[in-house]
Amino acid sequence: MILVPAGEVTLGPTEFEDTTPMTLVSLDAFGVGKFEVTRLEFAQFIKDTGFSAPSACYHEIGYWWFEQDSAGSWNDNGINTSLYEPLSCIGYDAAVAYTNWLSQKTSKPYRLLSEAEWEYLGVNFADNSAPVCEHANIADQRAESFAQTKYGSSYINLIGIEDCDDHAGTVSMVVQYQPNVLGDEYGFIFSANAGEQTLTLTTGDAGWQLDELVFTEVQ
Repeated sequence: MILVPAGEVTLGPTEFEDTTPMTLVSLDAFGVGKFEVTRLEFAQFIKDTGFSAPSACYHEIGYWWFEQDSAGSWNDNGINTSLYEPLSCIGYDAAVAYTNWLSQKTSKPYRLLSEAEWEYLGVNFADNSAPVCEHANIADQRAESFAQTKYGSSYINLIGIEDCDDHAGTVSMVVQYQPNVLGDEYGFIFSANAGEQTLTLTTGDAGWQLDELVFTEVQ
């Protein structure tokens, strides 16, 4: 866990009507997982509990990227290849079940990060001292090459790409990128690159973030 200092974050960008009015949120200090939860860690949860995880997800890339829900699971999908990659192809129920299991296993309460905590981390603790491809798995030159070669698709006309190489066509393994100023490392399954839900832990009240599930230990 990495200790995140207390602070404030403004939620609600002005360019979308359904996100206004903007709201200032104050946050107490909280802890956040240094890495996203891996498939290897989730496998232990499945072994211990026999939990019935989802058997379909958005993981097959087409012309418009993840176009439809299809057969695929956390341990058998179109983008994961290593047990040391962040978990994907899970949903809210599986994420909460994992936090409950981990809390019971360790006798420490864990939960999912809230929206405000995600925003706070993203806005305040980026490290701009190095190229973005050294910090995160994003839509870049390698992702574009991989998309065109394997799927006949492209990022360029959808969201554009960064002019660098993060060394990952889709999913990347943990510990692959430089951490931010807090010491966290995120961006393994980036919404602009592979679009899947992943799991991470934090500390405090319950919350849910679709793009990545990050756990925190409750104080």
